[in-house]
Amino acid sequence: MILGFFFIKLYPGTKAIGAMYIIMSKTHYEIFQKTINFNRVQSVIVTFLFWLSYVFLISYVRSL
Repeated sequence: MILGFFFIKLYPGTKAIGAMYIIMSKTHYEIFQKTINFNRVQSVIVTFLFWLSYVFLISYVRSL
């Protein structure tokens, strides 16, 4: 979520993506906690990996 705000501040062109990501990461985290009983470390790792994929997606879109 914090990184979502960071993206909104960093890239003015990706405000929509940043805002969408804030919502997505929050719901993503909640879904994961409901479906699989993750401990704290696992959920942090999964959220981080999810973020990483998003960062690659944003950089790919910006390079087009």
